[in-house]
Amino acid sequence: MTQAVLPNVTLRLVPLDAGPHPGLVGSFYLSSTPEREVGYVETPARGRLVTETDDLRRLTVAFDRASGHALSAEATRERLQEMIEEHNSDPVEEVQP
Repeated sequence: MTQAVLPNVTLRLVPLDAGPHPGLVGSFYLSSTPEREVGYVETPARGRLVTETDDLRRLTVAFDRASGHALSAEATRERLQEMIEEHNSDPVEEVQP
């Protein structure tokens, strides 16, 4: 949660009931600096750093489309806080040997 409030970080959740969107095919990340833009794509087998312009453009379009289904940054922080509180308040079941 500390990262989600940084001015250079955008974190947005796509709710499970959002329906089909590009984020369903797998996790991906975009990172921009004044010098360059890079992406990272995760698959079940491995991850791949993306630096090719055409591939970055595709990731940007996918990100923009998924963002249309996402909660706002503020609503995302609120939902994450709720999830953390729910997790912390759940009683831990003792496992019997």
